[in-house]
Amino acid sequence: MKLYLIILLSLLIGCSPKINKDPEASDQNQKWNSILDLFNSYNKSNQFYSISKALESYPTNNTDEAWLKLQLRLTVTSYLRNNKEYDELLNEYESRVATNDTILNTIHKNVVSDSLAINKIVESAKDHQVVMLNENHFYPSHRILATDLLVKLRAIGYTYLALETLAETQDSLLNLEGAYPTLETGYYTREQNYGNLLRQAKKLGYKFVAYENIDKTKDREIGEAENLFNKTIAIDPDAKVFVIAGISHILEEPTSDGKKWMATVFKEKYGIDPLTISQTQLSIYRKTLPGKYNLVEKSNFNDHGLNSVDFHILNNMEYPSYWDSTFNYKNKYKENVQIALFYSSELKTDSDFQKAIPYFTALIEKEENVTLPFNKDDEIYLVVYDEKGKVVEDQTINENRSMNYANLQSQYPRILKNNKRFLILIVKTIKVRL
Repeated sequence: MKLYLIILLSLLIGCSPKINKDPEASDQNQKWNSILDLFNSYNKSNQFYSISKALESYPTNNTDEAWLKLQLRLTVTSYLRNNKEYDELLNEYESRVATNDTILNTIHKNVVSDSLAINKIVESAKDHQVVMLNENHFYPSHRILATDLLVKLRAIGYTYLALETLAETQDSLLNLEGAYPTLETGYYTREQNYGNLLRQAKKLGYKFVAYENIDKTKDREIGEAENLFNKTIAIDPDAKVFVIAGISHILEEPTSDGKKWMATVFKEKYGIDPLTISQTQLSIYRKTLPGKYNLVEKSNFNDHGLNSVDFHILNNMEYPSYWDSTFNYKNKYKENVQIALFYSSELKTDSDFQKAIPYFTALIEKEENVTLPFNKDDEIYLVVYDEKGKVVEDQTINENRSMNYANLQSQYPRILKNNKRFLILIVKTIKVRL
């Protein structure tokens, strides 16, 4: 019987179609005009480890280029969980930010945390038509707060989710029945927490709005404010809108140099006072607090910049688990790899993972054992990339797979994907006869 199985597998190897599953990675040896060009060459890629290695090796010629390189590397490494490089880069970035003892003392005297912080936001949101939450693009925890607020805001009537990062026309595509995010959806939405935020919003019935300014003849902040209003309240006067924006766009007051950011323009032009929540201005102090979400109201500060938003959140949230089951995986390769998990329901063809957003992705060190999440009712597709972006392993995972099938997957992943039903039947037959 064992000989029969070996012969069967040999035949399948010979007759299986040759499918090139390796995404078209950017040539790391190509001469780029700038590190930003290199970064943008990967803007439709989920090979985050490969991007990270390419950025790491790119030379810089001055302090400005080095500063940009640090931020770009932070952005990409933040897309991968279990990433020591991200932790090191973030420490380097935050070490450059000065702290203030007066501000620190004010925070500790007036902070409310976790459920009290969330409840404060929700209660205040009841009295507003628009809630604006900002994020720093290389702090994944900022998307987790947004995700946690989705259900609670939906329960009090918020039905629009406006996202600065959405690409042009992608809101219309996401609003279609059965739609899901892809690498085309937006600039930062390929990060796993952002992708999961979009999936959750879709389940809750939010209507997506892209409001980034695409009119090059118009000031960006004015264009954003106009798009936000025209796509929501202008056509639905009773609309309640949850807005996610980059760092300073939610400032409600002009800066000291007179600049008016999007929220200022929106408030002045349309007479609508948004509830604004900043996760960025006091982020450097977050580790001094034990709570996951820590809120301080603007009224506690005597500072124009800090008074330009309603609430400050100091976000210490770790990665949550939205899944009901796990499975174990060991990196059997002699190098670090990126593991990416996709929902099979979002993959219509054999190569669709190349344009999909993983619901989970992490850096796995050589010979490391890890526990990976999935839902029992979902079939998922596992892909392993090496540092060049080459697929070195792929397999389908579901709750009902037998140990025999799992063992075979690790040896013949691509064969099994193309011949799954037939091999399951053979394995079950062998188990019975043995």
